[in-house]
Amino acid sequence: MAMATAVAVVLLAAVVLFAVETHDPPVPEVAESAETSVAPSLSVAEGSTTTVADVVPSTTVDPVTTTTPTTSAPSSSTTVPTGVSVSITLTPARVTVGSTRSFAPPTLAWSVTGTGAFTVRLQGPAGDTSGTVPSTSASGSGLVCPDTLAQGQCYFRSTRPATADYVITVLGPDGSVLATRTVTLTIT
Repeated sequence: MAMATAVAVVLLAAVVLFAVETHDPPVPEVAESAETSVAPSLSVAEGSTTTVADVVPSTTVDPVTTTTPTTSAPSSSTTVPTGVSVSITLTPARVTVGSTRSFAPPTLAWSVTGTGAFTVRLQGPAGDTSGTVPSTSASGSGLVCPDTLAQGQCYFRSTRPATADYVITVLGPDGSVLATRTVTLTIT
C-alpha cells in the first residue's frame, strides 16, 4: 500500500512537472484519479530540484483510554530487619513412654530478637493439644505433647520409636524467610 501510494505521488509529480514545463494545462483525468495528496503545495521553478514529501494516508483513530494501576510505596513504619537472632530449645529432647503409654511432657522455649519488622510462626505436630503451639509470639515457653495432653501427662498412642518436630520460622515484612530453626522430640 505504501509503495503504491509513493508510485502514485511520483507519477502525479511527473505529470505536474511535465505540464509546467510544456505549458500545457494539467490533465484532468490524472489529477482527478489520484487518491492521495502531497504535502501543502508543489511548485517547480526552472532549474530547481523538487522533493516530494512522504504521503501519509489519513486515518481516524478512536481515542484510547488507559488506566494506570496505582501502587503505594511501603509504609515508612515497616523496616527491614537488620539482624534476627533465633533461639529454640526442648527440655528434655528425648522421652520414654511408660506402661500407661504416657510420659511427662517436655518444655519448649523460644525467643526471637531483632530490629525492624518481622513475624514469627511456631508450629508443631498437627495432633499437639498442649496449647503452646501453634504460636505467633516472638518469645514464650510451655509444655508440648505430640498427641494428647491430659492431667499433666502426654499420652502417646502411636508406635515407637517416633519423632516430633517443632519449627520456628521468622518472616520479613515481604513474606521472605529470614530464619528457621527446628528442634526434634525423640520418643522411645
